[in-house]
Amino acid sequence: MNPPKTEETAANDACPCCGARVYAPRTTTKDIAISILCSILLLATAIPAAWATEQWMEREWQKVVNHMMIWREPTESWNQ
Repeated sequence: MNPPKTEETAANDACPCCGARVYAPRTTTKDIAISILCSILLLATAIPAAWATEQWMEREWQKVVNHMMIWREPTESWNQ
């Protein structure tokens, strides 16, 4: 079933600092598929959200710039 462990592989199963056994399960095909699916779903929501945020920021910046550029006649010149 399990191949016999050599001293080298047995040494890799223990922490070099404290000597505790380290358990690292093998990655299965199912785990890889789930990771890929979750990554795709994350990108599918993050990309449109980033685009919408960028568009909103651009519109708001245009409002600020337009508001700053509106010329207003100084009130001092009305009395002349």
